[in-house]
Amino acid sequence: MLNKINIDVRIYVDRLMEGINQMGLIESLVDEWGIKKGEDFKDLLVENITVQSSMNFEENGDPILNEEQLQEVIVRSATERTVEEMVEEGLLTKSLDENGIENSYRITLQEDGEEDDRG
Repeated sequence: MLNKINIDVRIYVDRLMEGINQMGLIESLVDEWGIKKGEDFKDLLVENITVQSSMNFEENGDPILNEEQLQEVIVRSATERTVEEMVEEGLLTKSLDENGIENSYRITLQEDGEEDDRG
């Protein structure tokens, strides 16, 4: 996906991420949310910013995210990364919903070495 994005979007995302990095926002969010894989979070944040920026560009010719959009992208990215880490740790079980379209998550309870999925 990143190879097919508009050059204006790419430039905007690169500059925005440069500013985010200079402010130390990634490290702050990783600490605040308890995210273990900061680099994975950063990659996800870039991906989500790029998606929103591309949508903005398609809708109004301007890739710039407003404050509300940026906040939503940050929270979405942190939430997605946190959930994925919970799956990796075995706390959640991830599967497709009954329609096979969206991810579905269940809490994994472990007692005496047995898994018990409750959803």
